[in-house]
Amino acid sequence: MSRSAKRQRKKDGRRARIEAQQRIEKQQHRRNRVITVTVVVIALIVVGFGISRFGGDDSESAASDATTTTAAAAGFTYGTGECAPAEKPTEPVRTFADAPKQCIDPTTTDYGAVVRTSMGDFTIDLSEDTAPGTVNNFVTLAKNGFYDGLSVHRVVQDFVIQTGDPNGDGSGGPGYQIADENLPADAAEYPEGAVAMANSGANTNGSQWFVLTGTLPSASYSLFGQVTSGLDVVTSIQALYPESGDGAPTEAVTVTGVDITETAKASATTTTAAP
Repeated sequence: MSRSAKRQRKKDGRRARIEAQQRIEKQQHRRNRVITVTVVVIALIVVGFGISRFGGDDSESAASDATTTTAAAAGFTYGTGECAPAEKPTEPVRTFADAPKQCIDPTTTDYGAVVRTSMGDFTIDLSEDTAPGTVNNFVTLAKNGFYDGLSVHRVVQDFVIQTGDPNGDGSGGPGYQIADENLPADAAEYPEGAVAMANSGANTNGSQWFVLTGTLPSASYSLFGQVTSGLDVVTSIQALYPESGDGAPTEAVTVTGVDITETAKASATTTTAAP
């Protein structure tokens, strides 16, 4: 065999070995791709099973949360605190562990309040039909003597008089908070003499309340009563506004007492005498 033939045979052998190696590498690459795709498919199946098992996608979860929130907001949640005693305590009770449980009966009793102040008295018709939870809170606090001796700590010209703070500066409360209730659709629906809860945001009602003498900026205050007599006393207190226009009155005004009145509601069913 000639030298040139030997070189050609070696060259052909090297080419064959290279082509064989390339075929092996291609086969390995295909196997790797198959393994990768299989792993991804299995992972997707597992994740999909997990999503279906544990609550669905984000939109379904959000819808479920919204439904739960709406259901919770549909009714007022009472606390676990005790009802007030039959007789008002000698010393006011001003600290509570929780909001009161349901203590009033809005179906059989009409509730009102006589607010006695150092400048005169005014009377409130409480809205137990439309705001039973808020009225329940107010009545329980009043019967515990909570409001007796507190100051009217805030007056604003042509706006409000506000009381119900044991600290006397707008920062205090009974030790708990209750949810919003009976919020009108529009601020214009609060009439002059409306009685509503003061708050520091949604669902932060406690013991502070106000009587409206002007216009509210928004319908975000639980409406639970209406002054039916003595509105002139309210406006006289409101007239003691400070130079700043918003704050403690220029003369100290004290709520000497809040007395709850209870009157049986007339029966909805009347009996006609036989002829």
